[in-house]
Amino acid sequence: GINPQVPEITRARMFFPVNNPSQIIYKNELGEIIYTINANYVYDNENYPTSATITQVSVEHSEQYTYSAIFEYVN
Repeated sequence: GINPQVPEITRARMFFPVNNPSQIIYKNELGEIIYTINANYVYDNENYPTSATITQVSVEHSEQYTYSAIFEYVN
């Protein structure tokens, strides 16, 4: 059967993207890649992201940065 949901939860889910972005590629005006951003997510059993690891790679400067995020939801 269908599980009824609290209206506030249903409305809150509208703000979450169905598919979180996993990659962004930035290019210059010549079409050359400047840097890339990759995101990897961990999801809970309700398909909400609980954490993410974001990696930025600068092709121009041969640098890599990694960021971590933890998502917490208020009841």
